[in-house]
Amino acid sequence: MRAAFTLRETKKHEQEALVAPLLQAERGKKRRLDEMALGLQEREHRLKTKTQRTKLASAARDKIITAERNAERNATAAAIAAAATVAATATATATTTAATTPESKAAVVTQTESKKQTIVDHVDKVQEELKLQKEREELRKKEEKERLLERERARERERQRQLALQRHEEDERRRIETERAEAERDRRMSETPQQALHRLFEPIFRHLWDMEFAILHGTNPFRIVIDAQNCAAMGVPDYCDVIKTPMNLTYIRDKVDGAEYTSFQEFFDDVELMLNNALLYNSDPNNEFHLAAKEMKKKYKKQAKKVMQDLQKLQQAKVPVMWDDDED
Repeated sequence: MRAAFTLRETKKHEQEALVAPLLQAERGKKRRLDEMALGLQEREHRLKTKTQRTKLASAARDKIITAERNAERNATAAAIAAAATVAATATATATTTAATTPESKAAVVTQTESKKQTIVDHVDKVQEELKLQKEREELRKKEEKERLLERERARERERQRQLALQRHEEDERRRIETERAEAERDRRMSETPQQALHRLFEPIFRHLWDMEFAILHGTNPFRIVIDAQNCAAMGVPDYCDVIKTPMNLTYIRDKVDGAEYTSFQEFFDDVELMLNNALLYNSDPNNEFHLAAKEMKKKYKKQAKKVMQDLQKLQQAKVPVMWDDDED
């Protein structure tokens, strides 16, 4: 059986054109959101890795500074101990040497006290330097910590800026897509029934027009016009004796571009007529034009059947098929 879609019936299927682009837009939006999520995850991973490396470098630097500070303290303590040992040895020697007279003993005591005071002053000076060094170290650590915090705050500000930019771009894309969808909806709502029909079967025609057959060296003979005026010149003088109503893709293209078809049945009839003419005139099953016609008919039926099924789903009613299951 064949399905005949008139102008009145076509209006019921206008929603198809509204649903398809919206679904496509949603799929594109989901794909872009998934790409953005992957990009953010990768950026967060790089930021985390960089932060870990910075912490490891800072810890290593702190260990080196601590080791150098301990080495300086140990060296200072050793110097103080050596100075004290030298002073004690000198004092003992002087005491032993000059202990014979009271005047010598008094001089030794005075000299010893002077050396002790010198050592005390030196120790105080060293301790003061250590104190200043500790204060400078604490100040350095504080400044380093502030620099790290500032870098973290700067990275966070940049991350927030990037997120805001991405949100703005996504909002802008959604706005543009919405405007396009609304414009497309308005255009289709204002189109004539012939234009609606054209939009539905025009992809089928374009597919048939673009077909090229390897068996015919990459050509498509169905685009060629053969009629009573040129059949002899085309080398088929008996063509119009066999074929009473010539039909080809060029004739069909003129009707499609001119929106002359008022129903699916008219379009399907012309395509079927063209293919049946080719099979009739080239009746030999091994003829290359016969084989090309069968190949086109098979692909044409497959595409037309899909369109009919889509319309059937939208209509939510059983649509009669327009051919039997015989692919020949």
